[in-house]
Amino acid sequence: ELLIQTGIPEDKIRVIPHFIRQNPAPAADQPRRDVLYAGRLTQEKGVLQLVQAWELLSPPGRILYLMGDGPLRGELKRYISSRHLESIRLTGFIPHEEQGAVRAACGLSVAPSLWEETFGMVVLESWLHGTPVIVTPNGGLPELITHGRNGWIAQEPSAESLAETLHTALKQEERWPAMGAHGQQLLSSTYSPAAWLRSMEALLGELRVFHSSSTPPTS
Repeated sequence: ELLIQTGIPEDKIRVIPHFIRQNPAPAADQPRRDVLYAGRLTQEKGVLQLVQAWELLSPPGRILYLMGDGPLRGELKRYISSRHLESIRLTGFIPHEEQGAVRAACGLSVAPSLWEETFGMVVLESWLHGTPVIVTPNGGLPELITHGRNGWIAQEPSAESLAETLHTALKQEERWPAMGAHGQQLLSSTYSPAAWLRSMEALLGELRVFHSSSTPPTS
């Protein structure tokens, strides 16, 4: 849509989504009641709005993990401390291979971006762990989510809207495993290396046909 707005004809645009090649994570043997944000701690990622949404809800018996690092970390740490938000954990950056304990505790992920987010590998990584995702309506994130099936789409990227969507998701905790499983199915059918290769082969075939038809015959 953004490319079309810049004047590029729609029939000249092909969208080939990313893929993820990791094997699905093993099923957790413990309740997964906590919530995860995984990504850079920057203003455009909407992390502060997520913290404020969590503050509005203050859901008992749950933890919000902020897994990542970035220039907003100091401000977030001061805000969390000044508001006595003891149910929020700033973990810092954790390599993929060491995220198991945090991922195993979290049954829900949030990607609260304020900007025109691109594809958002965070959604695929969450599905890999059988976790549904809350996203904002900005950029490419909502194109990945079927609302109420493998995640939720907030009406707007504000603390109030995120709090409302979080409240809905937390009330439906019993649905999280099935929603995460639907995401895992999409990893096999739509966001797999095989699907990416098929799309690339089709595109290259289309380009070859276009090139052949546009090349003037030699005399």
